[in-house]
Amino acid sequence: MATKTITGKVQSRIDTAANWSSKNPVLLEGELGIESDTHRMKAGDGTTAWNSLPYLRGPTDSNISVSIEPSDGTETWIEVPVENLIVGSTEPTDQNSIWMEIKE
Repeated sequence: MATKTITGKVQSRIDTAANWSSKNPVLLEGELGIESDTHRMKAGDGTTAWNSLPYLRGPTDSNISVSIEPSDGTETWIEVPVENLIVGSTEPTDQNSIWMEIKE
């Protein structure tokens, strides 16, 4: 059987958090929905409405290493449990940066 290459682009559904909440759609199984203002995502299961779906998160039983660089130029690495780490941004400042918040 011959291989056929199809060139294209995959785009996830995107809307504001308020619009997702008010429309409360059911995403197809495996379909991603992205909140354009919070940069948080949910994945559909084909039956559960948006408001009842959990936000996507990494594994909760692991840590990641985070480098903290205070204004004095020193660098410190800390281990942070994944469940205490929020990644995203409401207003990215640089296309090559990731904003992170660590919950205490």
